Amino acid sequence: MEMRSHLDVNYKTALLLCRKCRILMSQSTADKVLDAMFYESDVTYIGGPSKEPGHRGMATEKQPYLIVLSTGQDNRYPEYVKAKPVTVDNSANVNEMFESCVKMSPDRVLNTDGKTTYNILKDRMTVVNQKVDYTDKNHRLKWLNTIIGNIQTQIIGIYHGVSKRDLPLFVNEQVYRYNHRNTGRNMLNKINKYLRLSSPMPRKAIIQFLDQAMASFTA
Repeated sequence: MEMRSHLDVNYKTALLLCRKCRILMSQSTADKVLDAMFYESDVTYIGGPSKEPGHRGMATEKQPYLIVLSTGQDNRYPEYVKAKPVTVDNSANVNEMFESCVKMSPDRVLNTDGKTTYNILKDRMTVVNQKVDYTDKNHRLKWLNTIIGNIQTQIIGIYHGVSKRDLPLFVNEQVYRYNHRNTGRNMLNKINKYLRLSSPMPRKAIIQFLDQAMASFTA
């Protein structure tokens, strides 16, 4: 609605432009590899609660996302974040994401919340896999949980309702905004770079992009 008002176009045109912008944001950070000595990771569930009778449990209508954050020091100085939708919270998906977008070595530390799914990485990283005391304001996953909370608040609080098909674009937008929070005056230079490297995005290409993301979603 805000885009429609600013550009004085109809709703469908504004929606199309927003989708193109979010796809560009998704593509700009898709190849980002996290490279730090400390990481935090967890699986969160993004979306709304189920409205179906008998399905009021946690995450019944929500999509699981595997989130990884790199930090400059242990539990300090958050740097970059990656988020990926997964069909299920298991070791195979953890292993796939870390192999594709996280630099690993035995001297690098990964903080988690006692999930056994991360044990698959123990031969390649130092995995601190213990339950977190969330009553401690400086708990080990402090920054990761802050970022996750902000992403959920932005999506639910600002946009109110997001279809499951569009959810990856909205999550990627929040990830992009966070990773570029310190860009400042260089933002226009980055946008110029992304536009020069981008390709035309007709409706067919948008549908293909959304279909690829849905393949990683739960049924």
